[in-house]
Amino acid sequence: MTKKDIARRFFEEVFNQGKLEVVDQIFAPEYVGHSSASLTGPIRGPEGIKQFVNTYRRAFPDIHFKFEDVVTAGDKVIVRWTTTGTHTGALQHIEPTGKPITVVGIGIAQIVENRIRVSHSQVDMLGIVEQLGVVPRIREQAPP
Repeated sequence: MTKKDIARRFFEEVFNQGKLEVVDQIFAPEYVGHSSASLTGPIRGPEGIKQFVNTYRRAFPDIHFKFEDVVTAGDKVIVRWTTTGTHTGALQHIEPTGKPITVVGIGIAQIVENRIRVSHSQVDMLGIVEQLGVVPRIREQAPP
């Protein structure tokens, strides 16, 4: 299995389809994830990634990730994606708004022996809370 295949399995099967059993197949037991989308700090181990995925799948049951770019280099895979979804469940302290979101993210994962060991990702969290109406849109308030 290629590094691109492993990344696709995570986004397609785990996030888009909710197949959490795949997490145990593609994440190392010692996995640590650093993500701007994590509401609780670093994500640790397969159980941590399952909790992370469940948090977002509950808040956005129709969540969908689309790959924009995928690049591999050595033991790394780099993915740029677009995420869409409708906020119909609570996201931490944000009650459901029923509003749709479209945000972008980028991540780098180290894959060793066909398992994701470490990842770093940046997600447009400001874009999410702006689209949900939790904070005013900065760009709309900027002077012309």
